[in-house]
Amino acid sequence: MIATTAHLFKLVWNRKRSNALIMLELFIAFLALYGVTALSLFFWSNYNKPLGFSYANVWQVEIDRKEQGDKPSAEQTERLRRLIRSAQTLSEVENVTASFTVPFSNSGKGGNYTINGKQLRMDINEVTDSFKDVMNLQLTNGRWFNPSDDGQNWIPVIINERLCAAGFGSESPLGKPLYKPEPGEKERRVVGVITDFRKNGELPRPSLFMAERINMNDTASFHVPHNLMLKLRSGTTAAFEETLVKTLQATVKDWSYRITPLQESHDSTLKNVMIPFVLLGLVVGFLLLMVALGLVGIVWQSVTRRTREIGVRRAFGATYGDVHFFVLGELLIITTFALIAGVVLLLQLPLVGFLDLVDASVYAASMVLAMSIMYGITALCGLYPSMLASRIQPSEALRYE
Repeated sequence: MIATTAHLFKLVWNRKRSNALIMLELFIAFLALYGVTALSLFFWSNYNKPLGFSYANVWQVEIDRKEQGDKPSAEQTERLRRLIRSAQTLSEVENVTASFTVPFSNSGKGGNYTINGKQLRMDINEVTDSFKDVMNLQLTNGRWFNPSDDGQNWIPVIINERLCAAGFGSESPLGKPLYKPEPGEKERRVVGVITDFRKNGELPRPSLFMAERINMNDTASFHVPHNLMLKLRSGTTAAFEETLVKTLQATVKDWSYRITPLQESHDSTLKNVMIPFVLLGLVVGFLLLMVALGLVGIVWQSVTRRTREIGVRRAFGATYGDVHFFVLGELLIITTFALIAGVVLLLQLPLVGFLDLVDASVYAASMVLAMSIMYGITALCGLYPSMLASRIQPSEALRYE
């Protein structure tokens, strides 16, 4: 077996010019396939992690105040309070909250902050006290915001478990400042921990998250939110939108409102991510099909040209299995060279921060899966030509010209 394998390597080397193009095609196909498998496993891994909130029966009311900027004023704050009170009077509404950003939206707030000597990137939202109940967030430690926080000289914040683990490790974050405030800013102090809040949906990587409290009685320290979110009673239909808009317009006439159920935003966000991914998958699939058809043709042509050589091998006692191994082995060795070059290139990805985007398990599993698929494709491509080669009789070597 060792001698046969060595002979196959020698044959591949002797035909290195003709095999170089095949290796290049396999190399490119492997890299493209790795990209699709890595993205697929990345999405699958993220999809199976909990969102941390519920968007069922939640509607977003986007407010256009028709004013420049978010500078707070007593009048704007009072108008927002009136809108919340008006919405809460409707029988279809269970609860109302105000927030700066909403799930599945393109807008967001975040930044890099130093927490216990670690530079961390986190998403930030500013919310009112009822945000937890509207979004059905799950506390795992501490408490949620409440009116007793109005008199504090610091801003209470809630963090998710990922931020807690990244910034505080095994220590409890409760009562501790989250990061050093800028001059003139109030300190952000952690009062509670939630499981998660994945604003961008199931497919993107879960992020570090912080929610800070909007004190509706302190107009000097916050910007007036552009969004209300309403938790509706089960069974509320789309016809309620007209009633809601009329109620809001009657409350504050010179503001305008756009209402979107979070279910629609979720479906739209999912579609916007999946359509390019599916198109990419189709392109890579077409590429693999072209490579496969090319391999079948090349191996078939090689078998036809080497009928005399194969016939001589049969005359010297080569069995059907030996001929199969001879043809498939040569093709798999060519594939191995192409994959080695591809793996060497992919091993450089951690050096450019690829593992900051995907988990190490996804990175490694994608490589193994892509290699397995490539070996499977090339084996299938060589199966029929190797079968034809195994049927060649020694007498055919004498007739072949």
